[in-house]
Amino acid sequence: DGRRILGAQRCNLWLVTDDGEHLTSRAFRGEIPSRERLRRVFDRYDDDHSNTLNAENLHHAFEKLGWNIDEEDLWRQVRHMRSHGSINSNSNSKNEEDGKENPKESDICFEEFSELIRFILKKNRKIPIRKGGAKHTVLTTGKVVNIRNSFVASSYKRNFQKEGGSTRNFDMYTGYDTFSVLLVPVVVEDPKRVIGLIEFANKSVAGIGYEAFNETDEKVAILLASVASSFIQETLAPE
Repeated sequence: DGRRILGAQRCNLWLVTDDGEHLTSRAFRGEIPSRERLRRVFDRYDDDHSNTLNAENLHHAFEKLGWNIDEEDLWRQVRHMRSHGSINSNSNSKNEEDGKENPKESDICFEEFSELIRFILKKNRKIPIRKGGAKHTVLTTGKVVNIRNSFVASSYKRNFQKEGGSTRNFDMYTGYDTFSVLLVPVVVEDPKRVIGLIEFANKSVAGIGYEAFNETDEKVAILLASVASSFIQETLAPE
């Protein structure tokens, strides 16, 4: 697990799609945002303060994130949670106590939302490759990008915009706080090309905060990317 080796909060393998304009998430590993953070995100989605989210709220949120989520797959997961009793879909007492109208079947409560975020983060997600962004730089140059402080790095602040898929939106709509980021290209041979990248975020410091990834981390990450590329190369090889 490369995430544990580097002490990162989370890591992700991103592969370029056939159209060359998107990245798909293939192997997310990491911590899920705390309940408190997820609650703040839920309240940000809950535009009408009904304590539930409807399909329109969710669609807007995923659009902000740049996520290409299959809507039927999403509701299939909601139905699965409800049918297996992992979430009490009838826990509408708060709404009743407040004198609010009971939520519709298509509305989801906070507990369901929390489970959905966990579900989506671990699934194969699709995001656009934004020109000028950090990931785009890695893909086009084949070089490592080490962002030691995303709040001040000019190369990363370009991601802080209102477009879907930006880092600002990812943090705002998932509950994460991204401080340090290490992006390493995944390169295959014959022909030699960059087919994706591995993203490490937030190097932990004794569980009390985050610090920048150093040069040793870069070397280890390059080695890990090389191992990943060898496995991917085998899957690409003709039978």
